[in-house]
Amino acid sequence: MCLAANVPLIESGTTGFNGQVQVIIKGKSECYDCNTKETPKTFPVCTIRSTPSQPIHCIVWAKSYLFTEVFGTSEDEVPEFDHTEDSENAVEIENLRKEAHALKEIRQSMGSEDFPRKIFEKVFTDDINRLRNMEDMWKMRQKPTSLDFDTVSKSSASGGEVGNSVAKRDQETWNLAENYIVFCDSLRRLGRRLQQAQGGETNGASHVLSFDKDDDDTLDFVASSANMRSIIFGIEPRS
Repeated sequence: MCLAANVPLIESGTTGFNGQVQVIIKGKSECYDCNTKETPKTFPVCTIRSTPSQPIHCIVWAKSYLFTEVFGTSEDEVPEFDHTEDSENAVEIENLRKEAHALKEIRQSMGSEDFPRKIFEKVFTDDINRLRNMEDMWKMRQKPTSLDFDTVSKSSASGGEVGNSVAKRDQETWNLAENYIVFCDSLRRLGRRLQQAQGGETNGASHVLSFDKDDDDTLDFVASSANMRSIIFGIEPRS
């Protein structure tokens, strides 16, 4: 619009403590697209954990937070997260650390019948309700909508499908019930793998699982988790 009207434009943006300012004058300076913008390699932890607005934010959350906390190492060791604190986000980052610690405690129930329910209610119900209660956060954003385990479970049961059959339709965009089915099924598959690996350890080391895009179990878990996260925050899910 500014270029069409011959009005000088000052483009600026920030990510964490990194900023940039660019003056754009039609016919005299380079345009916004003249320089290739580098894809961010890290994301502010508060964006990923509290205020996602893009599918990539939900994917990073599922892969680098949820998967690692349940089956791998702590998110504090994940390079995709920027944990930089300032006066505005220090309290929220501390709350996020408490959430991660609670998830580690739930991890102890891996292999039990109610393990999927505990994980689901922690990240898709309780954590979301906590965010919803932070009124100032949603003055300029749409509030997320928490999910109810029993409601989604009943909805998925009416379809009569199982996790593997849904997961094989990986070129389709799954609905909420289908994502729930794949989420619970992949959670159990990964749980069995981790317990079997830990049972075979002889040196006292604690075994962990790593995400692999060619591993159907890890891919199903991340895809279904990211899609349910997207649905909660009003973001379009991906296949």
